[in-house]
Amino acid sequence: MNRSADVFTKLFSEREGKLQGYLQELESIADSMVDTHKSTTLTKTIGRSAGALSKTLAMSGLALSPYTGGASTALTAAAAVVMKAGGPRGPIVSIAETTRRALDEKKVRKIFQKYAEELAYVKACLEASETEQKVFLQVMRRQAGHLISQADTFWLVPSPV
Repeated sequence: MNRSADVFTKLFSEREGKLQGYLQELESIADSMVDTHKSTTLTKTIGRSAGALSKTLAMSGLALSPYTGGASTALTAAAAVVMKAGGPRGPIVSIAETTRRALDEKKVRKIFQKYAEELAYVKACLEASETEQKVFLQVMRRQAGHLISQADTFWLVPSPV
């Protein structure tokens, strides 16, 4: 008679779907965080590359200006276009990633809390079941002891002959 195991099996099977759902939510959030990080890292790299390219174009345009009769100022203009297209993304992307991560971490904490509450309920029921079994066994021992003492008394009393 292992009532605790039966109680655990019943309670856990009732909650298994919920617990699996929590794990799937966590996995989805983790995948989203990885995708966001990859995307923002790529965007930051492109922004840094665009910044480096625009600086190189601007310096080349200015350095060559005396030798090209001003035609190389087109390089400086191109530098401005490249800088405008790729330069300011880095800080904006960092802010967006930080905000997204904070929201995801908040969701994860809530999911962990729900998961822990479900398991705490199962644990409490198991502990109650174990306590109930202990009390039952104590009562049975007392009753058995009482019966044994009655039997001893019965056998020790001289029978009227």
